[in-house]
Amino acid sequence: MRTILSLSAVALLLASASIASAQDAAADKSKLETTPTKRTPANQIDFNVELQVPLQALSHLGKTIEEAREEADPICIASAANILAVAESLAGDKKASLTSAQLWDEAITLAERRKSSAELAALAKMAPSDKTARLQEQSSAAKAAEEEAKAAADAGETTRDLHGDLHVMNRSHEYICLYVDGRYIGSIAPHQHREFHLLGAYHLLGRSHYHTWHQDIHGHRHHYDWVLHDPHHPH
Repeated sequence: MRTILSLSAVALLLASASIASAQDAAADKSKLETTPTKRTPANQIDFNVELQVPLQALSHLGKTIEEAREEADPICIASAANILAVAESLAGDKKASLTSAQLWDEAITLAERRKSSAELAALAKMAPSDKTARLQEQSSAAKAAEEEAKAAADAGETTRDLHGDLHVMNRSHEYICLYVDGRYIGSIAPHQHREFHLLGAYHLLGRSHYHTWHQDIHGHRHHYDWVLHDPHHPH
């Protein structure tokens, strides 16, 4: 009888441990579901027609902007913003469907996510005067963080920013480029799955030709399932 009771107790403990382990695994995972928003590619905007300014630079400006977006290059986006600002100054009261102010906001947001002191410093030199001080401050903060991270790495310390794995599920019919904290990590084909390893991730972005998927990561998990919903179908 004692043997049977002992075996029952062991079985109960194992079952409890299994349940606790399953609960811990579930708590360590997070499912993110994102509905896309529609976007107009810049290379489909005719800036010459919309602004009525005959500058050759405007003829290929949309293509330049889309390439900069694809490469996640805030400096090129800012450069395009400044070209567009010059054209706007010649256009009187005419406005294009994409403005220099919008491009500058996009460039700064991207640079803030990338946290590169060099990029932020370069933007500070290119930016309108009302944006300079903020960008200089962010560049200094990013430089201090870079030096701190280098010192920690030299001392053999490991980062505490590890978030784990990102499992992306593309449920749309579109090819999607994927970005983490403003940096390109790869692309995913329609109705495919891909796995990525994350380090210090906060902001996720998926971009196809006509749609974007935005998602912020909150909390700390070691595994994220990110579902990219199709824009044309109910979820």
